[in-house]
Amino acid sequence: MIRNYITIALRNLRRNLSYTLLNVFGLALSIACGILIFLLVRQHLSYDTWHEKTDRIAMICTESRRDVVDKMPFSPYPMGAALRQEYAFLEKTAMVSRRSNSLITITEKDAAPVKFK
Repeated sequence: MIRNYITIALRNLRRNLSYTLLNVFGLALSIACGILIFLLVRQHLSYDTWHEKTDRIAMICTESRRDVVDKMPFSPYPMGAALRQEYAFLEKTAMVSRRSNSLITITEKDAAPVKFK
């Protein structure tokens, strides 16, 4: 009986070949997208989970505004010391920086701008 069902199903698949290929391609694409989304979410949720105090870790990114706005996962070297001075709740900072000749200007109200290279 099951052999009869398989034979009828194969005949119908051959008869509607374009519809079958479209459905198989859609199913394969949706499974691939689902797996990629799962892997991306798993990677984001497992970021720095090997630390004891994972909930107390933050990453500060730099936003560069030139022709386009770029967000980069690093910050200038003097920012670590400045953050520790400004915010008392920060215990430690670890800096990741790229060597370049960027000029960083920190401006405050009623004070001259401070420039770092």
